[in-house]
Amino acid sequence: MRQLIPLSDIEERVGGLGEVQALEAEDLIEDATAHIEAFCTKGIPDPVPDRVKLVCRRMVLRALNAGDVPTGLDSVQNSAGPFSQTVQLTSGSTDGGTWLTRADRKLLRRWRHGAFSVPIR
Repeated sequence: MRQLIPLSDIEERVGGLGEVQALEAEDLIEDATAHIEAFCTKGIPDPVPDRVKLVCRRMVLRALNAGDVPTGLDSVQNSAGPFSQTVQLTSGSTDGGTWLTRADRKLLRRWRHGAFSVPIR
């Protein structure tokens, strides 16, 4: 499967990755690539533009940095008594993998078909 960024791009930003983390990062790169290619209906040129690489890196780093915290956590609210907790997740980010934020979609707009109309006679 095509990967928009090499694993070395992620390793440069987080330092060295262990074997398990490297495998996880490779999977996340493939996931991010699939999401980006599905969003970019015009296709992504080769060589891959820097803007597309940036979005792919951001998606992978978000997923890697989630750790034990639920993916896409937006806020947590706690109370002491009578013991309550509220967790709010970012919209569209609860599938446990990579996701495109509104800012990511904005950066990728150039490679997406816009709206059009077809005259009917």
